Amino acid sequence: WIFGMKMKILSFGIVILLLTNHILSFQPNRSKGSITHRDITRNGALQITYRIFQQIPNFEGKVLTPNSIPESKLTAERLFELYYGEMVSASKFSKAIDEIANANAFVDFKYVFSALRHFDSETLLEGKRKILELLTSVVQNIQQENFQSARKNAGRLLHTLQVGWRVTTYD
Repeated sequence: WIFGMKMKILSFGIVILLLTNHILSFQPNRSKGSITHRDITRNGALQITYRIFQQIPNFEGKVLTPNSIPESKLTAERLFELYYGEMVSASKFSKAIDEIANANAFVDFKYVFSALRHFDSETLLEGKRKILELLTSVVQNIQQENFQSARKNAGRLLHTLQVGWRVTTYD
C-alpha cells in the first residue's frame, strides 16, 4: 500500500513538472528582447491613441505633432498631458488598457491547450472563425454598453490575432 501511494505521488509530481515546463515554455525571455502579449497590447493601444491625437483636434483645436513623444517615453499619462493638459486624467484610460492586456495574457492560462486560440495543429480556419466570433462579441458588447465585457473580449481577440499573425508571418 505504501509503495503504491509513493508511486502515485511520484507520478503526480512528474505530471506537474512536465506541465510546468510546458507552460513555462510560453514565457518570453525578456533578457533576449522578447515581449509579452501584454506589452504588445499596451504598446499598440498607446501607438493608436498617439496617431488619433495627431489627427483629431482636442477641445482647443490642438493636435499632437509627429515625434512629439519618443517611443521610449510613450505612456498614457504623457499622451494625455500633452493632448489635454492637466485637465484630464489618464487613469481610467490606463486601467482600460490594462484590462484588455490582462484579458489577452489570461488566454495563455485559461485556454493553454486550445488549438484554435493559438493556431496549433494547422487550425488556421478555426482560429479565423474564433477571431470573427470575438469581434462580433466586442461589437455587440459595445452596442449593449457592456464595456467591461467588450474590453475582455477585445483582449481575447487580440491574443488570438497576435498569435495568428506570428504563425502566418514566421512559420
